[in-house]
Amino acid sequence: MLRKVAREYRLPPHGRNQSVFRDCSRMLQRATRFPTPSSLRSETCSPLRGRNYYIDVVKHLQPGVSELFVHLAHDDAEMRAVTVNFPVWDAAWRQRDLTSMFSPEFRQALVDNHVILIGWRPIQRLVR
Repeated sequence: MLRKVAREYRLPPHGRNQSVFRDCSRMLQRATRFPTPSSLRSETCSPLRGRNYYIDVVKHLQPGVSELFVHLAHDDAEMRAVTVNFPVWDAAWRQRDLTSMFSPEFRQALVDNHVILIGWRPIQRLVR
């Protein structure tokens, strides 16, 4: 099903089993000329990282298409209830990421490093 939806919408598949999804991404790239993105996942990093983590990520992006997965949320009662079984990647961590993503410093890092934010729809149009 994942392959079908990815092929239909011309999107790279994602998921926890990276070897399966890497194979799907290669297949999709061959079929659609889709540039397989470099994926950066926030959950692979320590939630105790400093405030400048994402600025550092932006500074070290390689040319091409990159994708950054973040789990943004407000540190409120609802998110604390949802993340009760995630003592490390909890509501406070998600709030820190949210605050970082919308900070003037992060926005300036995007400008300073010539990063162009793009959604999937424009990428879909490029590969048709």
